[in-house]
Amino acid sequence: MTISDYRKFFASINSYPKKSLGQNYLIDKNILHKIGEIAELNSDDLVIEVGTGFGFLTSFLAERVKKVISVEKDKAVFEHMLPKFATYKNAQLINKDALKVDFKEIVGQDTFKFISNLPYSVASQIIFSLLKCYGSFTSLVIMVQKEMGERICSAPDSKQYGAFSVVVQSYFDTEIKNTVSPNSFWPKPEVDSVIIKMTPRKEKIVNDSDRMLFNEIVKKSFQTRRKKLINNLKSILDQKALLKIFEELKLNPNIRAEQLSLDNYVTLTTAIKTNLV
Repeated sequence: MTISDYRKFFASINSYPKKSLGQNYLIDKNILHKIGEIAELNSDDLVIEVGTGFGFLTSFLAERVKKVISVEKDKAVFEHMLPKFATYKNAQLINKDALKVDFKEIVGQDTFKFISNLPYSVASQIIFSLLKCYGSFTSLVIMVQKEMGERICSAPDSKQYGAFSVVVQSYFDTEIKNTVSPNSFWPKPEVDSVIIKMTPRKEKIVNDSDRMLFNEIVKKSFQTRRKKLINNLKSILDQKALLKIFEELKLNPNIRAEQLSLDNYVTLTTAIKTNLV
């Protein structure tokens, strides 16, 4: 479809792309091929996509993989696309809010790749919902607004580094692979986007038994960024015990949350857990 086709469709339903749904449609074929390269597509792949839109990415995937399952929330867009994909025997479209989809139920015992141009407003929620079927996917290749991409991939001592960064990176190796101009979309977003590859870690760095405590420690740590880390953690453990832990781990008692690495948070969790027993 051309931009003119998009305009005609929305005019026919007396509507316009919804910002609330992140409806900025990819129109750049070069970016499609870049996504394909990053995802290392092959003919045996099962792919899940969120946001069918007008099928630009969906059809590209369907022509290269064994099966693509695409979820579209907008009913009018979904119904418009059904006839187009009737000829694709390996494409399944689902009209549902992706946040209410049980991806594990859809794929069963199969493993899949997750490839999507994610709306900024729900990107973090979708990533966390995918964690419910962690172990079922081999990689995530997602396109998000640059700010979100930097949050996912950021390092300690950066403005973007926060609780979200630490928790996501405890599950995935993350890397920004490509920057995408607003000119690659219609309507044009106001900012650049990035393509990110997220690969599940080969070995867990946080044990399942420690996961809830780890997440709580990370969340509390960043609750007030200007505070010293030790003050943010006093609701979990008393200050005297925390000072002893910091000394044992050779952490400056004046350190702030954004100065700790992922590994620091893992060792801190282990130490705090020992003191909670």
